[in-house]
Amino acid sequence: MEPNNSRRNFLRTTAAASVGLSLIGTATLANTDTSIDFPGYSSISDSKTDFRAGLKLGKYLNIKGQILDGTTLLPVANAKVEVWFKDANSNWKLKRGYFHTDANGDYSFKSDWPGRKEGELPRFYFRISKNGRENYGLLCVNQNFAHVHSSHWTNHNVLGDKTLPTTSHGLTKNTINFNFSL
Repeated sequence: MEPNNSRRNFLRTTAAASVGLSLIGTATLANTDTSIDFPGYSSISDSKTDFRAGLKLGKYLNIKGQILDGTTLLPVANAKVEVWFKDANSNWKLKRGYFHTDANGDYSFKSDWPGRKEGELPRFYFRISKNGRENYGLLCVNQNFAHVHSSHWTNHNVLGDKTLPTTSHGLTKNTINFNFSL
């Protein structure tokens, strides 16, 4: 009985193609992580400004701010703001979404408290983009204050004091003002 070369060739080609596709997938996933400070970025998300889960009756975070041009310090209208953060109810799931700034460069979204990795403060990751320009930001939060990560200061220090977040506390929400440069 002669070996079936066409079957062997098919299996060999299929195996090689599977390995090639898995390597392409791995490279693509590796490229979605922009740097060590901004893990988990993916361009696949939904347009939304409310990340709260459930009945939305409890205390929540209202995060808002302004996107300013890094050269002119003028507001950037219609900039895309992408946000992602760890779901507080999951060890692995990320919440993610995007929205755009208004005519004054302002943005706003609502969120439950984010989850956190062991030994880290809860955090929100941001990617700001428009017309081929992009910048990243990282907001760390605790029960009373919001903090910028050193990478955020480096990326946005052109804003001076406007780089630092401010926090106000209310009965049903905590509001964090957090600005970016683009």
